[in-house]
Amino acid sequence: GNRIGEPSVNFLRVKQARCALADGRLDEAHGLLSRDGVRSHRQGQRLATKLVKAYVNRGQSHLEAGRLYEAFADCEKAGTLGGHQQAVAELRGSVTEQMKHKRNETEQRDLDAARQHAREGFLSKGVAMLRGAHGGSVRVEQAQQELDLHRAKADAALERGGAALDREDWAAAGHHIAEARR
Repeated sequence: GNRIGEPSVNFLRVKQARCALADGRLDEAHGLLSRDGVRSHRQGQRLATKLVKAYVNRGQSHLEAGRLYEAFADCEKAGTLGGHQQAVAELRGSVTEQMKHKRNETEQRDLDAARQHAREGFLSKGVAMLRGAHGGSVRVEQAQQELDLHRAKADAALERGGAALDREDWAAAGHHIAEARR
């Protein structure tokens, strides 16, 4: 059974959560409603529904302002209270899509910068920039392979140029060094 005083403690926590929600302190209300017995309280259930809506609204505002991680956090908190409600699912989908879009933009910017370094003759810098970047993206891996191939070709041309210098074949050395720069 219930311990003496337990229903009044839950009622008090529901009341505190209601005040926190009314003041816009969503995380405080969430903490209060997440305690054992509080959300199962009839008024706690109603308040949880209102809190889910408040989280979805705030999450949508975060999303519109480009604060993706805050939007995702609100979506997750709403999900713990409201399960798989349509509004929560829609917000989660929108946040996930925006995160994917932002990740692709960042990846493209890094690829462009690495290729620019390669065009300027800084292959090692371009390769280093891509190492470990973007968690196994196919585009990044292809760019790394492309830069590694160019670097291997440049190294081989420099090696041939060095051998030509050792033979005092100045024309061949100049040709191989120019080839390495390309």
